[in-house]
Amino acid sequence: MPAAYPEQDFVRYRDHGDLPALAAVFDAFAGHLLLVAGHLVRDGALAEDLVQTTFVEAMSSAARYDARRPLLPWLVRILTHHAKKLRRQRGRPCQHALRDLARTEPEVLRDCLGWRARTERRTMATARSR
Repeated sequence: MPAAYPEQDFVRYRDHGDLPALAAVFDAFAGHLLLVAGHLVRDGALAEDLVQTTFVEAMSSAARYDARRPLLPWLVRILTHHAKKLRRQRGRPCQHALRDLARTEPEVLRDCLGWRARTERRTMATARSR
């Protein structure tokens, strides 16, 4: 029988290895974590992988969970740590960032590129005058 709060289920898993209790935690929080992961990596498959990695890490780190605190922020912290690690490993090539910016904020991109062009022209003019 699931506990009234996912925190109680997680403690049952941590203290007694109760796998149905862990499944209840997954059911309660996987959707929330998937939304956060999707926002962080903007890739559905990677977001699902991050949620899975988060739960695997939570299982292996269950002894460190402080039952006096809410569980979801602890899980989100694990998820964001792994998302940052993934971004560092994969890098984010400039062309992808520019493509995203062009899609979401075309005016900003035009302004930035215009500023860069003006700056380069000014730098070249200064170099020629020397």
